[in-house]
Amino acid sequence: KTRHPKHNLDYKSCCGFDCPFYLDGKDEVPTQEWCWAGSFYWHEEKCYRHNPQKAILLQIRVGSDLGVGQKIEQRMAEHLGLKVIKIHCPEKFDPDNGRIIARQLHEARIIAWDGKMSRRTANRGYSYPGFDNLKRGPALL
Repeated sequence: KTRHPKHNLDYKSCCGFDCPFYLDGKDEVPTQEWCWAGSFYWHEEKCYRHNPQKAILLQIRVGSDLGVGQKIEQRMAEHLGLKVIKIHCPEKFDPDNGRIIARQLHEARIIAWDGKMSRRTANRGYSYPGFDNLKRGPALL
């Protein structure tokens, strides 16, 4: 049995900061009873309160539009004053997605990357930035 049985049944009518679970229980850790948006906002707020200058929302957009949930997450971040960094992947499955994402994270100063890629994985043809090539970027230092 839930405290708010009719809340956010469509998964898109709650913005987190207006969630009754969040408003009733700001001091409690979200449980499975909470809607996804209230729980997400609670976690975003904890990150923001811990270090407001470095708290970010990182969104990866696949295709032309953000998903409905991503748009709600963005509203939550803007409500808190979090910096939103959007990364775009043109295709869901593309061998160059690792390079595309790493380059954009580097440009956003989230990672420091030398542009080198590791070997392609066996049988898949995908390449990815190697751990030796990635470091925490200036935005996170």
